[in-house]
Amino acid sequence: MQGRFTDADALYRRALATVEHARGAEVPLAATLQGMSALHRDQGRFAEALVAGRRALEIVERVVGPDHPMTGWAVMNVAAVARDRGRTSDAEVLYRRALALFERRYGAEHPAAGWAHHGLAAVARDAGRLDVAHGAATRALAIFERAFPPRHAAVAGAHVGLAAVHRARAEAAKSERLARHAIAIFTDTLGPRHPSTAWARATAAGALREQGRLGDASAQYADALAVIEAVHGPRHPALGVVLRGQAMIAALEARPDDADRLFRRAIDIQASAHDPAHPELRRTVLAFTTHLRATGRSGEADEIMARGMRDAEAASERYD
Repeated sequence: MQGRFTDADALYRRALATVEHARGAEVPLAATLQGMSALHRDQGRFAEALVAGRRALEIVERVVGPDHPMTGWAVMNVAAVARDRGRTSDAEVLYRRALALFERRYGAEHPAAGWAHHGLAAVARDAGRLDVAHGAATRALAIFERAFPPRHAAVAGAHVGLAAVHRARAEAAKSERLARHAIAIFTDTLGPRHPSTAWARATAAGALREQGRLGDASAQYADALAVIEAVHGPRHPALGVVLRGQAMIAALEARPDDADRLFRRAIDIQASAHDPAHPELRRTVLAFTTHLRATGRSGEADEIMARGMRDAEAASERYD
């Protein structure tokens, strides 16, 4: 599967070289850049995805104007990658811009507006604004349930988004029900070895862990890990969330060496893909330092937290 990503990357680069300097090829060029951005995002190459996505947006906005639906989708792509990088405020501004555009052009019940709500729910959850996140996730699900058949993958994705919000609100049982429903839909529509199915399993695993059902959670995490590694390789940032969950289970089961190994691998993967202030990286660092303090290693925990703060401050200065 990883070889197919490599092949796709090569094809996009050939296409880009073909249309780069062709007269009147601005729209094909933007489409190629959009495709490259999406591919790099799937590969966890977020910095490259952001560069390609921003360039595509500049071209589309210049050619078709700022209020065209094509511009809205280009904005959505940049918003998603900005969130992947950990730039939550930037992502929210972009998602809100896309939502306003889609509602003007298509109406408030169009699936395009639903995708914008889905993105807003994710960034609001990242920022800890859980009431806003819940409202946006609920709105996205309602739009998709009206627009698509009940077993559609978009409906499943909205269930996963809402499940993540419920877990953040410490409503693990609700989160589990939503995630299991998503697993069933994804399994039927995309298959059991698809990354979306794996991510739904990881979401369910988190809810199970928080209910103390560690055996069930471990099984779901193991399935998710196997699929993500098979599709994306051993360094994809999505693995960081799964490894963190496995590490937390190891800590709860008094397996400190396993917990250390899993936490360190998760941080290594996430730190290589995300900006230092990314919410998922911060969550992993916080969980690891909590584990270190619980096992009598407060000094190391303090050092890791201080280093993380320094890195985040340095990154913030670069963006400013």
